[in-house]
Amino acid sequence: MIDAQWLLGFSLLLFALSWVAILVRRNLIVMLMGVIWMFVSVALAFVGFARLHGSTDGRLGDEVAARGEAAAIVVLILAIAYLMVGLAITYSTTRSGSSSDVDDASDLRW
Repeated sequence: MIDAQWLLGFSLLLFALSWVAILVRRNLIVMLMGVIWMFVSVALAFVGFARLHGSTDGRLGDEVAARGEAAAIVVLILAIAYLMVGLAITYSTTRSGSSSDVDDASDLRW
């Protein structure tokens, strides 16, 4: 089993890489993917903190771990909903003839 510290470290690394992907790339799909990676890293952090603060010998530890995993499932469900809305917006902007560049999409509001 993976230690909680390694899980939290990987979560932090994944969050940092997704933040860099959002800031560096100006493509809508890559930015959407970076936000989804952020959601996944937060879900991993919930599981890691639940493992770190739950005890292994008592009933309370199992309850804390279950709450962390339930929070991670809720975060992943929200990520799926965000992905569906984001892909629909991306599809509609690329279908209208413009590119998937974020700077071109900002012209759509006027």
